[in-house]
Amino acid sequence: MRRRRFLGLCLAGGAWAAVGCRSAPGDPLAALVDAILPPGHGLPGAVEAGVPEYIRRALAEPRFAGVRALLEDGARALDARAHGLARLPRAARLEQLAAAPPRFVAALVDFTIEGYLGHPDRGGNRDGRVWAALAVPIPRP
Repeated sequence: MRRRRFLGLCLAGGAWAAVGCRSAPGDPLAALVDAILPPGHGLPGAVEAGVPEYIRRALAEPRFAGVRALLEDGARALDARAHGLARLPRAARLEQLAAAPPRFVAALVDFTIEGYLGHPDRGGNRDGRVWAALAVPIPRP
């Protein structure tokens, strides 16, 4: 995906472009997932849905050691280049993300979407907030 298309898709909501980051200062991973999926249109954002925590838990598994290094190193590098991602408005965080290596972006977007839309019993979609907002029935064992 080309940078211009990526930014266009991410900024399609328009009004969210100027919104600041809702993640904790010093947490570049959360700042990035907040930029990818901010709250709006009656839906919780990625931070509210617990996506940063989901990603950290998932990447703690040994089988994801390579992806963990990719995401941690990539987020740290973007944070250093931006002098603190969390202080930037969403549009600027998306610009930083669009300039990142495609492999990093793809992995981050994949894990973000999985954590946002996944089954709450598997650690994502905290308390089923996203499914509740979308009126998706939560199957219980």
